[in-house]
Amino acid sequence: MIAPPRPVTSPVTSPAPCPPQLFTPAQRQVLDLLLLGCTNGRAALQLQLSVRTVESHVQAMLRRSGTHNRTELVAWWLQGAAVDWS
Repeated sequence: MIAPPRPVTSPVTSPAPCPPQLFTPAQRQVLDLLLLGCTNGRAALQLQLSVRTVESHVQAMLRRSGTHNRTELVAWWLQGAAVDWS
């Protein structure tokens, strides 16, 4: 008999979700496109910004959220979306 798989646990704790106003309006625009799966290049085209500007917004959001990459940032944001900030 094969044992059921163990749940995957991460040694790193997730950062706490943040209130929506933590990011600037420009960062929120970039984040909205990340949530749709856009690359930095595609987000830059959509927003008529340089790729470097989009990269700067992503880096700022990573620092503010305590996440390490775009995937963690999106997951962290979606986790916090269920929180009532009012």
